[in-house]
Amino acid sequence: MIDWTKLKPYERDKYRGFEELCYQIAKGLYGYLGRFTSIDDSGGGDGVEFYLTLPSGEQWGWQAKFYYPDGSLRVSNRKTSIKKSLQRACDEHPQLTTWFLCLPRNLTPDDQKWFDEKLARTRLNGRPTVPTDRDIELSNWGDSDFVAWVSEPRFAGKRLFFFGEVELGIDWFRSQVERQTVAIRDRFNPLLHTETSVDARVHGVLGDGFFISQIARRAEDARSLLEEYTEAVGVLRSTKPRQVDWLDAKANAIAACQPLQNALENAVAQLEKASDLLSSQQFDELRQLDWPLVWEQMEQAYDTYQQVEAAFDPSQVRHTGRDENREWALREAERIVRGPAWRADSLMDDLRGIFSQFDYISQSELHIFGDACSTTTIITH
Repeated sequence: MIDWTKLKPYERDKYRGFEELCYQIAKGLYGYLGRFTSIDDSGGGDGVEFYLTLPSGEQWGWQAKFYYPDGSLRVSNRKTSIKKSLQRACDEHPQLTTWFLCLPRNLTPDDQKWFDEKLARTRLNGRPTVPTDRDIELSNWGDSDFVAWVSEPRFAGKRLFFFGEVELGIDWFRSQVERQTVAIRDRFNPLLHTETSVDARVHGVLGDGFFISQIARRAEDARSLLEEYTEAVGVLRSTKPRQVDWLDAKANAIAACQPLQNALENAVAQLEKASDLLSSQQFDELRQLDWPLVWEQMEQAYDTYQQVEAAFDPSQVRHTGRDENREWALREAERIVRGPAWRADSLMDDLRGIFSQFDYISQSELHIFGDACSTTTIITH
């Protein structure tokens, strides 16, 4: 939960503090889409505190109202104030297509219904709040949204900066460990330490820099192995060896290798996505990736190609060159048909080991028991 009474003033103004919090959240969510512009509303404002301009020229605007502690829109002239801001935003921003109303409280059911169904159609000073020829999407940010966002790793530091509350994130735990290990640091000699499977599990559970760099490196290796598979498929599609009339054998192999290539490309793409999520510490999104499904798709496609490969018989093809080259040509034909399976097997073997490492990141606890000679590791969910 967020204690809004602890919101720090920005430029000696708590309302400005709320506006700045909204700006930081919005830029973190959508900054990659375009250019953000903040408005100095000391001269009256233009219906938004800040806005986002997309490459197309389209604009999204945010209006912040620090209605606290009573967040009801029935208080005083709050609805009129909201209508005035929306109308002014439409007047000042002809390219506005989305307007966000940010509040420190969730709307009541009645207020939400007014916002969703009536706000855009009401009139103010004889004019509609939103011009009839404009299609503007209205969206509301409330307390629940801010609670969810300031809890995410990508917004690490926002809670401390705006509310002065310590976040129990990875950096906090790292600093605590550093403080506790200062006294024993001189007793540990890295040159005498031997890495074990326990180290890998510790790195995985923490999702630390070592684990992130390891996954990134292995994702690059997987991409290289995928390129080797693609090259093998290219050879299969070529006319090599020219002294061989493949009849139907090559067509069957080519038909089977494409679904396998699709499955392998999807697996490597998912791995690269996981690496990016790790780097940005988006662990919740990472845990939602369905590795069993990715593996099942690969395995099914691989089994299909293996059946085609096993059914391939060099006697099914016809040698059209010189007799003394016949044995070499048939062996080359067999090698070409086997090629995609060999490359796929190598890549899948590598991916099997990588996918298993993502099990660690889903664990909440790691217990290690033992002495210097023997160690038992227990991971609990």
